[in-house]
Amino acid sequence: MTVAAIITLLEQIEGSDRLFNPYRDHDPALESADAPEIRRANLTLYLQAMQVRRPRVMWLAEAMSRRGARRTGLPLTGDRMLLPLATRLKMVVPFRHPTAQHDDPGSVTARAIWEAMPDDVPLLWNAVMQVPHRSAPDYAIRTPSAPEIRANLAVLAALAAMFAPQKILCIGRVAERCAQPVGVSLTYVRHPAQGGLSAFREGCTTFLSS
Repeated sequence: MTVAAIITLLEQIEGSDRLFNPYRDHDPALESADAPEIRRANLTLYLQAMQVRRPRVMWLAEAMSRRGARRTGLPLTGDRMLLPLATRLKMVVPFRHPTAQHDDPGSVTARAIWEAMPDDVPLLWNAVMQVPHRSAPDYAIRTPSAPEIRANLAVLAALAAMFAPQKILCIGRVAERCAQPVGVSLTYVRHPAQGGLSAFREGCTTFLSS
């Protein structure tokens, strides 16, 4: 499967009043109508850069956050990390900011993952490449539902077939369950949210030293 085909699969997943798909939906309060197109372009550049690097390790998290990938289109990457990511991937064409304001520091989870990552960036992905959230007005993130997880399994399988990772670091139990069909070595670490930061850091240190 090609990068373009993976992007198309993601774009075809329908959002709802409790699920925001950044590759087809946009929020007029934050961005213009071309924001989904910019996020698709960002993800295309990211996957193409990863094809050049051929990472053998994947870091798989649960679902997109509203303060990170929901804005940029890139897994576990908020506004402030677009330039550092492009630099570390040695990209010639930079990522673009889809939102009108792009100084958001990103989610606590994404920041914890970036602090724990090695210099050689692994393939970053989310088991659910949309933002599952509660109703207005807070739009707080929630655990993805079984149908939302199922809708993304084909995308994860296509990505795994493309990159053939030798091992996957699963950040949280949802990620671990979704990665099981991939058929490679899996390592579970505690999700850094809800009091799990110390256990997450310890798990990452052990994983990187193995």
